[in-house]
Amino acid sequence: MFLKIIIMRKSIFLIFLCTASYSCQERAEYVGLLFPKTVTLQGEVCNDDFFFNRPQALFIKDSLLILYDDNHDGIIHIFCNTGKYILSAVNRGRGPGEVITPCSIDLMDNKILICSPNLNRLIVYDLHKIIKGSTPYHTDEYSLFNNSDRIQQAKWYKNGSIAVKSYSKNMRFGFIDGEIAVSTYWSYPNLVPDQEENRSIWEYFSHWKFKPDYSKMVTTTYIGSLMEIFNSDSITDIKSEKLLPIHKPKYTLAKGAIPKWVTSSDDTTIGFQDLFVTDDHIYALIYGVNINDLEANLPSIYVLSWDGTPKVNYRFKERICTFCVDEQERNIYAIVYDDDGNLSLRRYSIL
Repeated sequence: MFLKIIIMRKSIFLIFLCTASYSCQERAEYVGLLFPKTVTLQGEVCNDDFFFNRPQALFIKDSLLILYDDNHDGIIHIFCNTGKYILSAVNRGRGPGEVITPCSIDLMDNKILICSPNLNRLIVYDLHKIIKGSTPYHTDEYSLFNNSDRIQQAKWYKNGSIAVKSYSKNMRFGFIDGEIAVSTYWSYPNLVPDQEENRSIWEYFSHWKFKPDYSKMVTTTYIGSLMEIFNSDSITDIKSEKLLPIHKPKYTLAKGAIPKWVTSSDDTTIGFQDLFVTDDHIYALIYGVNINDLEANLPSIYVLSWDGTPKVNYRFKERICTFCVDEQERNIYAIVYDDDGNLSLRRYSIL
């Protein structure tokens, strides 16, 4: 009898402890970040003549800006950091060196890596050859047809190796060995009970970047506003270090999608739309408003340290599509919409 009483008391205590922990966790979730500084930036137009169509990624390499924008002249466009247009390259198609609807682009040294899931292909381009007009300027191709897990994004990793991202239950992150994707990490923070929906929240228009020395990486969500920071010093031993849940993900399910796939709904809060990182900071473009209020609101770029500490909230007077940062020269470059809905390249001076 005495033993039963002890077991009962322990059970009650464990139930209370679990309930208390759950309640605390619920109260701690989805809280806005507090920034010690908020600064509104005024941009300078660098180029409003180029036909910007659907700009989705912007990189800086020395004095050059490399833009991924799918238009009729190609998908890679190169500018001086003054805004002067230089040239375009990489055609749409199924032939050698061509791509269809890339899902990610990355730059390391003078090598551009493009992931084209529709073709199950990774392609490497030589930036020097592109600038010189030498052809062919694609140097390597990796076929991904023999992988059961569909690769959605690819990034350069140490020593020119390639890290990849999927959204299957067997792979979240991994690396390319030959033409085979090897899974090394498959865990997700649990936001909702259904695991297919949970994976979809984390992968729907998600952004993913490595710190320049590859010791850390960060990923963000579009539905809701969540950021996860990892230790990635070893691609085979990734560790989640920090979760920043800012807005709760609200969504609907795409009809007939197998596995389940989330999409935006009338009460969705639009979260992170672009991401850029440096040695010292994470820069994350965020709207953080209801989808129906998106056009009436302007974005911020959150600046955080790699331990997740908020540093500066940069506010803008224009809607930003994509951006990059030159910390040495203290500039943000961005492709933005003006009041008339036209796109231009602008430069912003930062602290």
